[in-house]
Amino acid sequence: MAKTAAVAKPTAFEEPSGCAPTPPNVPTSFLLEQFWRDIFGKEVQSAATYSYLWIADQMGHVALGIILQFALTFVFQYGFGLSDALASGVALLGISAVVSFWEYRAYSVAAADAEAGIFPLDRTLLRDNAVIAAAYMIFGVLAGYAFHLVGWWGAVVFLVAMALSIYYAPYWLRQKIIWQKAALPYLSRLADVKAKIAQNVATEVQDLVDSHPGSPPWRQIILAGPVGSGRTPMLTGLGTDLAFKGNKVRYIAFDALLEINDQCEPGQTMPPIGAWGPKNIFYWPWFEAQVLLIDNVSQVVGAGIKSVSATDEGSFLMQGLPHIRDVLCNRHTVWVFGLEDPKDEPACAQRLNEYAADIQDFCKASEPPIIVRLNEPTERME
Repeated sequence: MAKTAAVAKPTAFEEPSGCAPTPPNVPTSFLLEQFWRDIFGKEVQSAATYSYLWIADQMGHVALGIILQFALTFVFQYGFGLSDALASGVALLGISAVVSFWEYRAYSVAAADAEAGIFPLDRTLLRDNAVIAAAYMIFGVLAGYAFHLVGWWGAVVFLVAMALSIYYAPYWLRQKIIWQKAALPYLSRLADVKAKIAQNVATEVQDLVDSHPGSPPWRQIILAGPVGSGRTPMLTGLGTDLAFKGNKVRYIAFDALLEINDQCEPGQTMPPIGAWGPKNIFYWPWFEAQVLLIDNVSQVVGAGIKSVSATDEGSFLMQGLPHIRDVLCNRHTVWVFGLEDPKDEPACAQRLNEYAADIQDFCKASEPPIIVRLNEPTERME
């Protein structure tokens, strides 16, 4: 009888240790674990990860640098009659200068495009991304240059280039791992959000992002708008920015929380995890997240609040999520609602106030939730 292949399981590092929100500590030993997950099987049998894509991207930069170094050295040597040493040196300097200027231009254009948004751009991270992209190309150019050097110098330069490429990888791999474990639908940035939001509301949201949330007082955010208003870009941008700033973020659908609540049993030390996600990622346990993004609330809660209000039986959230209330509210939460008829302004405002009062009461919060109201966009991209 053929042996069954072992099923991938979370590491001891990934297993939940409690219900309190914890920061995303990613040890070096886990970087090696994720590296093995990324290179073994890849997206043929499992979901492609951003850590794998980053490694592939940077190795592509290195390979392109090597190819350009050899090609330009050949052109200078046989087209202009330069010696091998001089041709390779000119190629090294020339390619490094062009690559650096290219990445600087890419950074400048991206920064200029983001100026139109209501949220400020994290220029430091964008700049560092441009620098590291240029650096890996230059590492490749150095590796190619090493083959033109005489004696041990070639081996030394080659090893230095490879050592630098390995040295700078852990920081960026940690960033990608922290992001992909958040289970966000895709990578986005708040600076790219083009929706019209009141400036004072945008400032409150940005202050929460900049404060590196991880401790009380816990805040709640209501993100509401009709289809096409940019709820998903706003939500993923918020989650991405928080994750890139080193916070443990988790995206989850509201109906999944309802099922988790129903599966709770008396005496449990921790609630059910729900979905672990792909076997080469294993999402953060939702009850260890510092920030929980709760999507698709309105279809269930909208009807629930109306029926509860009519019968005066108390909060719908209290009825739907009683067993995980304390755990759920022991962190920052973002609740995403749809607006069925955005043209009926009084009805929308009243409904949002009902949602806010219900969430504030449910979480025993001292302050009402931040309400981010997104309207139907007036311009659509072709």
